[in-house]
Amino acid sequence: MLWNCLIVICLSVMTRLFRGTACALSPLPSPLRNRDSFTSLPLPTVTGDCGNSKELFSIAPMMGHTNRHYRYFVRLFSERTHLYTEMVPASQIVQAFRRAPVVLQIGGGDPEVLRQAAAIGAAYGGYVDINLNCGCPSNAVRGRSAGAALMRDPSHVAHCVEAMQEGIFEMGQGTNKLKPNVTVKHRLGVRDAATFDASADRSKDDAEAYRSCRQFVNAIALTGAVAKCHVHARYGLLGDFTPTTIQNRNVPPLRPSIVNQLAEDFPSVEFVTNGGVKSLDEVSQVVRGGRHGSGVNNVVGAMVGRAAINHPCSFAAADTL
Repeated sequence: MLWNCLIVICLSVMTRLFRGTACALSPLPSPLRNRDSFTSLPLPTVTGDCGNSKELFSIAPMMGHTNRHYRYFVRLFSERTHLYTEMVPASQIVQAFRRAPVVLQIGGGDPEVLRQAAAIGAAYGGYVDINLNCGCPSNAVRGRSAGAALMRDPSHVAHCVEAMQEGIFEMGQGTNKLKPNVTVKHRLGVRDAATFDASADRSKDDAEAYRSCRQFVNAIALTGAVAKCHVHARYGLLGDFTPTTIQNRNVPPLRPSIVNQLAEDFPSVEFVTNGGVKSLDEVSQVVRGGRHGSGVNNVVGAMVGRAAINHPCSFAAADTL
């Protein structure tokens, strides 16, 4: 029975590849470099007769079963079956939009796909920002030309954030709904894990890392599309070693003073520091300006990672900041 099912799926997928999909999202063009062309491209739309098709066959909504994974599986071999979600309580939908501020983070390196993703995110509403991931060094993300690997090409990231802004504004045309801002989470830069010398890097001052990060921030700030940068104040190491994320946390030294310098150099962009902040007292120091050793601190806040996951209750008084 299992083999028969697999054969049916394979044949269905091959058939769709050869004859095209009658009921799918509009085909995505290749990555774009010309900003002016973004506005001429359509947002994702359903093609074919799916919206008006008769419900000849449908699969009943079942709690714990008709989730997105099951629906994806069925859609591999059937384009016209009416698929139902699990029942979603109406109160959950209403409450979800009352739990702001929530930020949608997306990953990818294709400007056109990012434009469409940002447009869809804006259409759902409730998100205060849509954040582009330029900081994750994991092999899985890097293999998709996303995450920290994007920092190797600042001009390409500039095209990405412009595309995201285009998608957000196109989706919001003709409405009074507040539009989410485009933000970017990134590192100070990236280095090759195979050649990176942690001891030598610790003996250096911040000048080299600052120049690297400033070049990246300058490229995206000039677009006028980015409202905020979340800077993980250490290098990201890219390479095929395991576990990558642990090495990235422990090996490259933190350089938090660079974040404050960036905030002074780019007053039109808000900056949030990330990395090494482990308590609410330390967050308060960042907000007051003491964390970076500067009398004037333009960094608006601090982002906390694993400390908030491992000890969430230690941040229970966050609203007092």
